[in-house]
Amino acid sequence: MDLYQIFIEHNRPWSSFEVICYFVMVILLFFIYIFLYKCGKVNKVQIISGLLVFTYYCIVLESTVFTRWNQGYHAYELEVFWSWKDVIRYHSKEMLKENLLNMALLFPFGLLLPFSLYKRLQWWQGLVTGLIASVIIEVLQLVLCRGLFEFDDMIHNGFGCMLGSMLAGLLLQRLIDSNLQTE
Repeated sequence: MDLYQIFIEHNRPWSSFEVICYFVMVILLFFIYIFLYKCGKVNKVQIISGLLVFTYYCIVLESTVFTRWNQGYHAYELEVFWSWKDVIRYHSKEMLKENLLNMALLFPFGLLLPFSLYKRLQWWQGLVTGLIASVIIEVLQLVLCRGLFEFDDMIHNGFGCMLGSMLAGLLLQRLIDSNLQTE
C-alpha cells in the first residue's frame, strides 16, 4: 500500500460536527495567542507554528482514532518491540513499513515544536513530547476500541517526533544566529 492509499484510507472527510469543533478550538487558540502576543509572550512565528501544531495533531487524531470503526473489543499488545521481532524473525516488509510510517507520523509534529516554542529542544524533550502525544492516541484507541494499543507505536511516534524536533532545532538555531549577526 503506498502513502497516498494510506492517507485516503485513514482520512475520510470530516463531518460537519468535526469541522465546527475544530474551528471553534482553533479560533479560541488564536485569540489566546493574540492575547499572549499583545503581552509580549509570543512572536508571530510561534503563533503560526502553534496553530499548525494544533492542526496537525487534530489531523493525526482524526486519522488514527476518530475515523476508525469501533471494533467492539479492546485490542492491545503489551510486548515491547514485538513488531521488530516480526521484522527480524519473519522478514516482514509490511511490519517494517508500518514501523517506519509510525516514526514518520509525528515527524512533522516534531518539526513544528521548536518553532512554536521558539527555542531549540533537547533530544529528550522532543522524545517525551512525542511519547505524550502518542500515549493520548493509543489510550483513545484502547478506550474507544478503535485500534491496537501498543507500546511499539508510542516508541516509534516518540522517536519520529524527536528526530523532527532535533532537525528543526538546528534550523531554528541557524535562523536565530543569522538574525543576530545581521543586527
